Amino acid sequence: MKETAAQDYLRKRGIYSAEVVKKFKIGFSNRSLAYIVPRTSELRQPLQELGIFNQQTGHEFFSGCVVIPIMDQDGIVTEMYGRKIDRRRKGTAEHLYLPGSHKGVWNADVFVSCDEIILTEAAIDALTFYVHGYKNVTFSFGVSGFTADHLQLMQEYKIKTVFIAYDNDPGGNNAALRLSEKLKKEGITCYRLRYPSSMDVNLYARKVTPADKSLAILFKDPLLMMDKTSSLAVTAKKPTTNEECNDDFPAVSDDSCKVDDVTEAAKEKNEPGATAESSLDEQPAPPDHDLKHKAAVKRKKNGIYMSIKDRDYRIRGLEKNKSYEVMKVSVRVACNGSYYIDHLDMIQDRQRRIFARNASDELEINKEIIKRDLSSLLLVLEEILEEDIVHTDETYLMTEGERRAALAYLKSPDLIERILSDFHTCGIVNEDTNLLIGYLSSLSRKFDDPLAIMFQSSPGSGKSTVMDAILGFVPEEDKRVYTYMTGQSLFYAGENDLKHKVLAIEEDEGAEKANYSLKTMQSEKRITITSTGTDPLTGRNKSFTTTVNGPVAIMSCTTKPFVEEELMLRFLGLGTDESRQQTIAVLERQRKNETIEGMLAKERARQIHHRHQNVQRLLQPVRVLNPYADRLTFPSTSLRTRRDQKKYLTLIRAIAFLFQYQRARKSIMLDGVRVEYIEVLPSDIKLAYDVCCDVMGRSLDELAPQTRNLLNMQVVMVREACERLSIKQSDNRYGQKDIREYTGWSAYQVKAHMSRLVELEYVYCHQGRNGRRYEYEMIYDGSGDDGKRFVLGISNIDVKREQLKG
Repeated sequence: MKETAAQDYLRKRGIYSAEVVKKFKIGFSNRSLAYIVPRTSELRQPLQELGIFNQQTGHEFFSGCVVIPIMDQDGIVTEMYGRKIDRRRKGTAEHLYLPGSHKGVWNADVFVSCDEIILTEAAIDALTFYVHGYKNVTFSFGVSGFTADHLQLMQEYKIKTVFIAYDNDPGGNNAALRLSEKLKKEGITCYRLRYPSSMDVNLYARKVTPADKSLAILFKDPLLMMDKTSSLAVTAKKPTTNEECNDDFPAVSDDSCKVDDVTEAAKEKNEPGATAESSLDEQPAPPDHDLKHKAAVKRKKNGIYMSIKDRDYRIRGLEKNKSYEVMKVSVRVACNGSYYIDHLDMIQDRQRRIFARNASDELEINKEIIKRDLSSLLLVLEEILEEDIVHTDETYLMTEGERRAALAYLKSPDLIERILSDFHTCGIVNEDTNLLIGYLSSLSRKFDDPLAIMFQSSPGSGKSTVMDAILGFVPEEDKRVYTYMTGQSLFYAGENDLKHKVLAIEEDEGAEKANYSLKTMQSEKRITITSTGTDPLTGRNKSFTTTVNGPVAIMSCTTKPFVEEELMLRFLGLGTDESRQQTIAVLERQRKNETIEGMLAKERARQIHHRHQNVQRLLQPVRVLNPYADRLTFPSTSLRTRRDQKKYLTLIRAIAFLFQYQRARKSIMLDGVRVEYIEVLPSDIKLAYDVCCDVMGRSLDELAPQTRNLLNMQVVMVREACERLSIKQSDNRYGQKDIREYTGWSAYQVKAHMSRLVELEYVYCHQGRNGRRYEYEMIYDGSGDDGKRFVLGISNIDVKREQLKG
């Protein structure tokens, strides 16, 4: 590996070593592999099958990554890990593995000579141990990446002890518990290496220097993983497997490090902390006290701080709780230079008792004192959480002036033109159709069946810019924007946190693991998960069911030319303008943004965003009925049209919904209840039709001249037959013989051109018994003669004619 950028990255992470790079064959993907192995090379196909090249685009999969191969004991590469060193593009995945299931174990040779293994969460953490002298290390493929290959090696070489060095965060701690349960069944003793909260091994080694001594401290008193109910269960002294070092933490090398746990760790006592719990229980408990009167409570950006006599508490993570039933926090208690920290749900009595017991052992304080501290602490945290939830649930309260301005805007006769003009003022060049559909899709969040849209274009085409502009008009309380989503992240949102919200994912790659959740949420309007947990009353395992309610309007972007069909069936696909004319216009706007006019436009954009958020707040949920629905038509040539028509009808409804302050409110009695509604107008259908033609439409230019001639002749033939027989076009059937007799074309010509017309769905083929006879139905209705794009099978309403009827 000779790339300076990659070497600098490894030095920055404190893990560069020429010896280690050579031993583990660490490399860097600098986008040159495509030149070394061109598409004509025989090696190209095998590399595509392995995933080194993307099978669809042909691009290097690990482009811009430091690459660490995972090899078996014979030196055969079984897996590869890539770490992006430069994330210039928003939403780019940092960690990449070859497609498919994980295979192999990194540094597998060490299992032969050791009976103790250090297991980290990621490759960078494992290299951190290795370069500082801890050779008996390997890594899993993330918190859920401990594989059967890892277990097989441990069983084969009779590994006795595993030191779990996963990140000190909820995900890492929960994964460590699950893993320890699995390994315990194999007779393997597990210890949890402890370092400050929210840190991983690499960050800890860089912040607390020298790294070799700070890493040694982790092994002086690791946590024995006893049972699945405790994230920091029972402290047991375990001799270090490495060189002894001073008990005190060395100095922090970076003054900008803001992790309070590091400074607390520096106060750790030289002698082992806890006496037996039984001896502490013999001490008389002090008199009861009231935290609210005797504790000093301070709320800061990085946590809540409370002092009770000589005991200092710090609570973090309270703001992440969005319901009254859960209070998962990180609690640290410090006393006389010692400290104890753990994650727990403060509402769970059993978890509080475990915390009190362990803190009592660590700090040598009567556990009854800690229990009463936690009880009083719970009262204060409940008040703070209640205030936070109430504040979070409150929507923005408009002033009377803002309300009048928003109402006047919604009553504008040129409302659509004003919305598009505002987008352009905010910096978007052209893209009118995408902007309008995106805006209407965001409004559909208020429906029971909202639209979902996917911007699918090349990198750098501006799709993220368009989506960000649309989201800028959505009120903050009505949107959730994520860069990355884990497979189960949606299941652990609050029950109604996503209901009638816009859920935006900045890049489709960041939500691949959550695709199933997104598909289910879009179709079923809710998702449900059943998981196993500990019953707080009995301490036994129990199944818990969690439901997250929708509906939710989903927006996402992707650069993939082919997206999973099952996912795209639920989305309305949009593509940005990639023409040269658009590029010229965008470059012009970029230059203009650097001028005084551009600066003023940015200031106006802030005002526009605020106004549109008020406009959307003013739109009230109201039923929309379409009196013209039974006159509309939609193609029925494929199964996907069952979903496509729903998108089209929802788009019509969203347009009418936007104009609710310009429509008469009607009402009807339904089961004794008066229900208000507004009606769709022909102009709404006309606008939806034009928009759909722009997005999903086609042009007659796609046909060869002779094929188009045959199509036009068939149109006349079918019209004449329908008039003669007094039937509808959809009821008329004809064969190739009829075409030959009417046109005079040869059998070869008719067969060749009809095949193309059927393929493009201008004509539908009804296949006879045993495939021996073909009958055709004309779907094309003559649209597109004016040169505009059109959609086959969707009827357009003559606005003037329909309005005159009304």
